[in-house]
Amino acid sequence: MAKIKLIINGNEVTGEKGDSVLTVCLNNGIYVPTLCHHERLTDIGSCRLCLVEIEGQKGYRPACCTEANDGMIVKTDTDEIKRLRRSMIELLFSERNHFCMFCEVSGDCELQKVAYAHGIEHAKYDYDQPRVRVDASRSYFVFDENRCILCQRCVRACSEIAGHNVLDLAGRSAETKIIADLNTTFGESSCTSCGTCLQICPTGALIDRKSAYLGRMEQCNITKSTCSFCSVGCGIEVVTRDNHILKINGDWSSLVNKGVLCVHGRFEPIHDKKERLIKPMIKKNHSLQEVELDEAIDYISEKCKEMNINTDNAIGLISPKATNEEANIFVSMFRKDMVGEFGPYTVLPNENQTATLSDISSSDCIVMYKMDPNTLVIGSFVKLAVRKNNTKLVLVDDNKNSFDTISSIKIKSDELNLAKEFLSRASNPLIIYTSGISEDEVKRLSGLSDKAKLMGFLAGANSRGLRNIGINSKIDVSKAKALYVLACDDELKDNFKRYNAAFVVLQTSYLTPEIEDADVVLPSPIWAEKTGSITNIDGLVQNVTKSLDSPVKTNEEIMKLLIDRLSR
Repeated sequence: MAKIKLIINGNEVTGEKGDSVLTVCLNNGIYVPTLCHHERLTDIGSCRLCLVEIEGQKGYRPACCTEANDGMIVKTDTDEIKRLRRSMIELLFSERNHFCMFCEVSGDCELQKVAYAHGIEHAKYDYDQPRVRVDASRSYFVFDENRCILCQRCVRACSEIAGHNVLDLAGRSAETKIIADLNTTFGESSCTSCGTCLQICPTGALIDRKSAYLGRMEQCNITKSTCSFCSVGCGIEVVTRDNHILKINGDWSSLVNKGVLCVHGRFEPIHDKKERLIKPMIKKNHSLQEVELDEAIDYISEKCKEMNINTDNAIGLISPKATNEEANIFVSMFRKDMVGEFGPYTVLPNENQTATLSDISSSDCIVMYKMDPNTLVIGSFVKLAVRKNNTKLVLVDDNKNSFDTISSIKIKSDELNLAKEFLSRASNPLIIYTSGISEDEVKRLSGLSDKAKLMGFLAGANSRGLRNIGINSKIDVSKAKALYVLACDDELKDNFKRYNAAFVVLQTSYLTPEIEDADVVLPSPIWAEKTGSITNIDGLVQNVTKSLDSPVKTNEEIMKLLIDRLSR
């Protein structure tokens, strides 16, 4: 980009052609207050706090919406500008209930910070405080209109970042308010609870139930890590205090998700109420009883020798939530062809047809086969492609689908050939499907177009990493004499069975009814207690960083103890 020079407050500064005046100021360390601006959003200049004086132009201009030009002379801190900003802040405090001492965001509120920065310590105007609603219809968060300043950051984030287009403005003047869909509650709306609006809200209008009143950000630790819910591998920031997770934010700097998360990655992990498994258990007299780790390891070793269990008759199943480091140790305990992936299996396309996540935004036609990713991040990517890039969406589904309203056409699975016409007219077609479909179905999809790339959406966070070291799910578990399942903190329901194995070892994080099927149960850390790496659907190896101290040994430590004992 071409460099430009400006004079701001009497000093020469540089910027790039196309930058706004605000961007130039921020990049050169010049303070200009904002409330409606965010680096990921289109600027609209609604808060008017960034007003500046530009030589040769009448009145005052919003710095966020004014393009910087070479030779421009700008003033940001004149007495009149400061007076105007102070007046606008005082008006914001008079319009709604902004009693900071009662607000759960006090100390982290951007409105509060700009007020203090302008010397505002008390209210100048009488409080209007109209009666407005508090919408608590969602399980994970609350919308308190009393704290809203109508900056519209949530509205723009919902459409521009998350792609859901749920929020908008309604009413005029003092009656203006944020609405969901056609003025319904969040709970009744098409909101997916992705939480992008919460993360971007500058006040206490949108708050999550879990972290309210539990501490300011300056009292918390923030750990960058990778989400372990699905194979997208979203960048996250885990906010903790006193070894408790307060919230999970999207990492704006992540090249994978650029800050957007889904309900499964943002909220569900911190609202998990399952009881943790802390101590190993051995089945004695038909019931599991707690024992020390050494006793459990000794018992497994003795049983393996007693039952003549070896690499020819022992099978291992490993969760795709396991890190690459855990997987490498686990697979060393078995014959490589005797290790399978725990959970649902996705048939992948040929390597020369395989798509990446970036292909979603660059595609001009997407065929989505038997899939409804409305509450997944990949669903946001598809919505953004359709709504921002005018990508054609061909929906193949025999059932009702959340994407019905934005699809160009919906066809039944036995009418798949109707998709050929759309694919033939496209320059960069893409076909997306998920786990549970057969190899024959994948062949049919790949045969629809010579140009189309295919994306088999892997359910597990590290399914790609497991496959890279030769682990698959086509293994016949029914032939196992002994079965060792490294489930990590994965769901056991519908996934864990004893099959016909005479001896079963289960390594899991939670005390659930399913563990009763095991002979030995070993504890496992949860996702936030691990350090290692996982490989996302694109093959990108990403770091998993520990944000909590674990009450149990790492999976690697436990497996190494077992390997050592078995080798004696």
